[in-house]
Amino acid sequence: MYSESAHTGTTRSMKILGLMMVRNGADRVTHTLDVMQDFCDEVYAIDDRSLDATYRVLMQHPVVTNVFRVHPTISQQDWFFPESMGLNLQYRMADFSLPDWVIFLDDDQIIESPNELRTVLAEVPSSVAALFTPMVASWDDPDYPLMVPLMGRATSVQGQIWRYFPGLESGSKPVHNGHLPVNIERFGRIECLDSLTVVHDGWNTLRRRIAKVDLYQTLDPDGKYNFGVPYDEGLLFGYKRGALKDLLQEYRRRLAHHEANLSRGEKA
Repeated sequence: MYSESAHTGTTRSMKILGLMMVRNGADRVTHTLDVMQDFCDEVYAIDDRSLDATYRVLMQHPVVTNVFRVHPTISQQDWFFPESMGLNLQYRMADFSLPDWVIFLDDDQIIESPNELRTVLAEVPSSVAALFTPMVASWDDPDYPLMVPLMGRATSVQGQIWRYFPGLESGSKPVHNGHLPVNIERFGRIECLDSLTVVHDGWNTLRRRIAKVDLYQTLDPDGKYNFGVPYDEGLLFGYKRGALKDLLQEYRRRLAHHEANLSRGEKA
């Protein structure tokens, strides 16, 4: 896969630390942790003011060895603490683990083919400090089952895997910082790795996407912290929040065209 000499650690001696920040994720976090257990030696988590059973789930899962709990009585305001604060806390928690690699997943994300991850990382050249991987947003909407892919591919590239180094820092924005430390390139280059895919389940219905748009537009009306990209256009397949009728009309048009093509194929 790589022409350069790989990192000296073997798959057996390599230590992988999983990081996670979660809030009210009791209904989904177990699945993510079960998958992380396939490749992580341990997981450190922040429970950010959860009102459900998230803290108990984290404490009882065998792969989780360190939980920092922010008590829910502090505030229930979304992003009451800047996201950058939580990320930097996670990086400092990693200082007590001293892993070879760090993998940061949200509680609604998993890595496909997790059994291959250790082998893949063992082959990464030592000059590579971090990896970009494809992220695919899953789709499971019974009302609009083919909105993905008919309206868009729902894929992006994310940085969620990096080698551990002391002194790593997060971005400074209150929301929408990347998981990847902003100073990681001080320690090596970043490469794209297409053989692993992160699957994200948090935007898997139109209703969920609309709810995310409403939340983000309340917190960041001008998209200042989203690189100037409007949240509605980003999550609603290029359509404005007030143009949902147009989105659905176009979806139905494409769906009819798709079904007609299938019908012609069956007749042929």
